[in-house]
Amino acid sequence: MKKVFHFVLGLLLLLAASCDIVDEPYTRIIGNDDDDNEPTEVVQKVLLEEFTGHQCPNCPAGAQVANQLHEIYPEKFIVIAYHAGWFARTNTSFPVDYRTTEGTALDVYFKPGSYPSGVVNRKPYNNTIILDRSIWAPATAAQMSNEPKLQLQILTNYNETYRALSVAVTAKALTTLDPLKLCIFVTEGGLVSPQVASGGTIDNYVHNHVFRASLNGTWGQNLFSQETIANQVRTISVLTILNSSWNAQNLSIVCFAYSDVTGEIIQVEEAKVIE
Repeated sequence: MKKVFHFVLGLLLLLAASCDIVDEPYTRIIGNDDDDNEPTEVVQKVLLEEFTGHQCPNCPAGAQVANQLHEIYPEKFIVIAYHAGWFARTNTSFPVDYRTTEGTALDVYFKPGSYPSGVVNRKPYNNTIILDRSIWAPATAAQMSNEPKLQLQILTNYNETYRALSVAVTAKALTTLDPLKLCIFVTEGGLVSPQVASGGTIDNYVHNHVFRASLNGTWGQNLFSQETIANQVRTISVLTILNSSWNAQNLSIVCFAYSDVTGEIIQVEEAKVIE
């Protein structure tokens, strides 16, 4: 198995270095560029990190709020749903385990007092960082009006045969910034399993934006380890073999950069593994 893994990683490295890149949907670039790779206007995007669970009766209402915000801000509003805490536990009626080590660590760190709760760009709103679903909309609107400070582009390359995925994230500073860290997360949608709701259990509930794994740790890695100046550019690449139980058609890469000083998210971008 190790030999196969190393072979696939070597293959991905060869693909990344080659001039002949596999056609779509296997290779895609997502960012604020058009099809001719001519820069377009960089826009500020907002990330909602939602803490939820399949035994939480109020959580479907939280997902509905997130969907409404996505309709208001298409292409600019991104969601990660962490299943963690008491409501994410499993039993015979709720056998599917969506919990992860990283999601649990973030749940412990942010300490949501109720579920669902959310963090919007990891920035306090009215002096509170953990927000009830009723506050997600105004907190998101406040972030949308910000002038973008960073551009993120995602290049994905997926080998269906080996389920091998390479992700390259290029960041360009648009102004002077604090030292930044970058997280590269995997989410999955279209997961059907039971969910408690206010009116009872929904047996065929569709779970979306479910956090599956981090490709570079719970807290990411250094993007710019020192103060960043305008037009400074760096690319971070990661390689992985996708879990065999994940549906690659429903997977997305969510990457976000945050200040290593304040913890606030500066910019976020999302790309599907297969379009």
